[in-house]
Amino acid sequence: MKQDVKLLERSISRPQKITKYLLFIVLFALIDSGFRYAGLGIISIESFIASIFSGVFLSIVLGFIFSNMSFRKRTRIGLAWFSLFIVQHLSNTIEAVYFTNSVPNAAIFIAATVAGLVVTFLEAVLTGILFKGNFEDASFRVSFFEYYSKRGFTDWIKRILLCSMAYFPIYYTFGSIIAPLVLRYYNNPTPGIDLVIPPLTVIIPLEFLRGFLYVLALLPIISSLKLTNRTMFFCIASFIYIVGAFVPFIAYSTLPVFLRLIHGSEILADSIVYGGIMTYLLARP
Repeated sequence: MKQDVKLLERSISRPQKITKYLLFIVLFALIDSGFRYAGLGIISIESFIASIFSGVFLSIVLGFIFSNMSFRKRTRIGLAWFSLFIVQHLSNTIEAVYFTNSVPNAAIFIAATVAGLVVTFLEAVLTGILFKGNFEDASFRVSFFEYYSKRGFTDWIKRILLCSMAYFPIYYTFGSIIAPLVLRYYNNPTPGIDLVIPPLTVIIPLEFLRGFLYVLALLPIISSLKLTNRTMFFCIASFIYIVGAFVPFIAYSTLPVFLRLIHGSEILADSIVYGGIMTYLLARP
């Protein structure tokens, strides 16, 4: 009898889950296309298809992560907004200031930041409403302090610093591997391609800052999930790559397809290795 009840619950919940994922994909594509139309004044079939694909991958990553949280709706929305904004927009906008000519002044940086806040808030609302766990009675504050209490204060400082500093050598290693393939796009001015390479004195502190931002953005998620290390690694690496690279860069960039493929592979390698380090240093003992 109990098995029959469980099977019935599963048969009912599966269509509901599929419906929620489809709703996220469609609504995300509409929101994303609306903002693109507001910025460019036109929507192409290619960009709408890119929005659909982005929505599919986002729904998989966000759906899995936030369906494993037992917080109230507003808490899930707040966590999603915080993490999405930092990884999807703030980190990339800061990098664009130094690696491109697309953010030439403070006014454009502020405008891009405000737009990022609005877009990620809408994404977070969709995430918080559509993706939830079986219970909504847990406290984020209690969960975070329980996670924090597993290690001493000095140990946490060391781990956060190590995790922040680890991003640069990973970034630089894979960047050096693909350099022979992409340097011609940076060294030869080409219409529509405004890439530049800053000196190491800029790259090192910049990537240390981005590493710290990743830690800041993902710590609330890591502390909220009680998963195996293997599953936690999948969540972290997927979040960094899908949210931080695929959606804002690979799917929509006006850069040549070759450049997107090469940089996409580079960032995927970055995300996998850095996700492993973050899991090792920051996951629950």
